[in-house]
This record gives sequence, C-alpha cells and structure tokens, in this order.
Amino acid sequence: MELREFFACVDQILGMGYGRTLVNDHTLVSLGGVTAQQAIDRGDRPGDVWRELCTDLDLPEQFHWGLPEPKK
Repeated sequence: MELREFFACVDQILGMGYGRTLVNDHTLVSLGGVTAQQAIDRGDRPGDVWRELCTDLDLPEQFHWGLPEPKK
C-alpha cells in the first residue's frame, strides 16, 4: 500500500475529518505507542500501519487490506 492509498482508506472508510484526527491523535500500542502519522514518519510501511489501525479500531476484516477493487 502506498501512502496515497493509506489516506484514501482513511478518508473513505473512517471519514475525512474523523479519520485524519485518528491518524494524528490515536496512539497505537502495537506500534510502540505512537500515532499512525508518527509511525509513517519514522518509516513504517503505510499498509502495516493501516492494518494495525484497523485492528486497534476493531474494523471488519474486509477493510484491513484496503479499499475494495471497483466493479467493472
């Protein structure tokens, strides 16, 4: 997952305002007690951070791997 995909998931699954607040303020114990933004800034892969955020927020498994592919 690229960074742009991470933020697309945040915006579309969590909502732009709420999701961005979580990225900046919600501490992820599984990543050492940092926020998602801090984890990305230190070099963690966006996909790993997204999955940890999903797990921590108890989101359905279907969201853990990003946005669904658009139907053709």
